[in-house]
Amino acid sequence: MIVVTASLRCPEERREAFLRAARELSDASRREPGCREHRLLADAVDGESFVWLERWSDEGALATHRDCPHVAAYRRAVAGLVVRGSTQVYEANPLG
Repeated sequence: MIVVTASLRCPEERREAFLRAARELSDASRREPGCREHRLLADAVDGESFVWLERWSDEGALATHRDCPHVAAYRRAVAGLVVRGSTQVYEANPLG
């Protein structure tokens, strides 16, 4: 399984537009083959801080996702709305 985390910041005044684009991305991504989880997490203390959490069945599913039109549409929609932080990609294996 592949796990992706991506942090970003979005100022309060741009939040509604960002969340609209995020919902569209997540809705489409969850329908993709190989998507196990796709969600946006909001920091309970810092209202401008968010983290994407994604789980994919394998690297191929993630590679296909990155080339999907809805990913490109999301990137265009949030350009200028958010400040990207770091992105990490992990290979995860369940314990036990």
